[in-house]
Amino acid sequence: MSKATHDQAAPLAPATMTTPTERAGNFVVALRRRWPIALLVFVLTLASAVALTHMQQKKYEATAQILLQPTDAVQGVVSPGSVSSPADAQRDINTYAQMITVDPVADAVRHQLGLKTALPALVSRISVVGQETSNLVSITALDSSAADAARLATAFATQSQAYRKQVALRQIEQALASSEADPLAKVKGSSVAVRVQELQAAAASETGGVQIVRPATVPSAPASRKLLTHIVVGLIAALVLAAAAVLGLEAVDHRLRGSLEFEAAFGAPVLGTIPGGRRLDNPMRLQAARRRAYTDLAARLAFTSVAEGSRAIMMSPASKRESARSFALGLTQALGMLGRRVVLIEADLSAEQALRDGESDEPGGLTAVLTGRSSFERELTDVHFVAGSSSHGRTRALVSYCTLTSGPPVAEPEALLGRAAMSEVLEQAKARGDLVLLTTAPLGQASSVLPLARLCDGVIVLAHEQSTRAEQAELIVDLLRATDVPLLGTALVPEGSAEQNSTSGQGFAGLVPRSRQASANGNGQGAHPRSVAGPQDD
Repeated sequence: MSKATHDQAAPLAPATMTTPTERAGNFVVALRRRWPIALLVFVLTLASAVALTHMQQKKYEATAQILLQPTDAVQGVVSPGSVSSPADAQRDINTYAQMITVDPVADAVRHQLGLKTALPALVSRISVVGQETSNLVSITALDSSAADAARLATAFATQSQAYRKQVALRQIEQALASSEADPLAKVKGSSVAVRVQELQAAAASETGGVQIVRPATVPSAPASRKLLTHIVVGLIAALVLAAAAVLGLEAVDHRLRGSLEFEAAFGAPVLGTIPGGRRLDNPMRLQAARRRAYTDLAARLAFTSVAEGSRAIMMSPASKRESARSFALGLTQALGMLGRRVVLIEADLSAEQALRDGESDEPGGLTAVLTGRSSFERELTDVHFVAGSSSHGRTRALVSYCTLTSGPPVAEPEALLGRAAMSEVLEQAKARGDLVLLTTAPLGQASSVLPLARLCDGVIVLAHEQSTRAEQAELIVDLLRATDVPLLGTALVPEGSAEQNSTSGQGFAGLVPRSRQASANGNGQGAHPRSVAGPQDD
């Protein structure tokens, strides 16, 4: 298949606007991914709300009751003949209730009790509640001391009564002064003289329209902390903070997770996922799961159109975390079991690769071929192993593939990989097998990857689900687009160290070909290709 056909088969995903349903779905996915953090924030917030409720200082409530009269002697004497409507009476009650906490009343209470509290703080400890069906008004005081709460509520009742009386007396005195100024006030029996007598009598008996029904008593128990209310508020706050934590982490963490995100970022399908395993996993089960993953991936390359027409495929890690060598070895052996003749070329000649995979500094491998110190046929290793187990009643099959190891590292790999000799090596490899797989340096080392990209028919990017970031994927896509090499897809692999440790550095069949294994004469100058053979047991 041509490169143009591959480009059409794996187009980059265009940016699209997300609908509310899609955003909700994305949030659910993010919540599933980050549920431990969300659960921790939720539990801590709710626990903090409950703890703060219990840690609050005990408060006591004491209540005094007063009776407010909607009309009094002031209205009857100052404005004779006036009639108050029910609406006016209710309005007067509401006004009088609000006057209980006005500054003159609060200041009088502060002086009476010898308090130094600011007036706003003092008033905040008082609540006034009226009843709809009567003129009774409850004055409730809140304090850390039960006795002080009772004194405070009673003081507000007393001082509000005194304040109302002062206001009423002031109105009567003003009306009395106006009447006494009239000359008829001294004429016995005149209407003005009668009015003066009525005002004088009203001033002597005025109570202000406030009657203290019940002074506050000392409460025997602290007021309820409203635990249920605080829990509900804490629950809402916990849900909001948990959601904010998830959204915040999603905003700052651009690591790709899951096949859908990788496919969207790279614009190509995820061809397979190699299990990573954990420390406590059963090694045999883990190895079996990896064999199945490699077999599925090999079948997809061999029997679908993903790699149709590709003779040389480059396998490139997205970063140093991924091990191209372990992945390529497993895939090569899986393809061999499917009847494909595969030539594996380890084309990562960097010093970092030697440190990761433990390569020796002995001469040989691809380095020797590209420098002219050896030939392709001399450095190529034939690997044979038997697949299947007669103990399970299955037929044994001889599986073979060829491998050309990297050899000793070089300071400037691009200087060798860019030579015409590399193209000749690739042509000889194609002549030996149906498919050539090349492992490369990480894609971040562009100078070591680009010389090989121009020689290959496709590339498979090896990415680690916990470390590959969206911006890293964007750079890789741009790099590959510039080389015109088709991106066949991505493979999600574990970290290189995790995979090698769990399989002792072995591939799919448990074999690790090395350039110096089974050497003809120990110096890479044998007369024929070397071979490594071993069993494969299920």
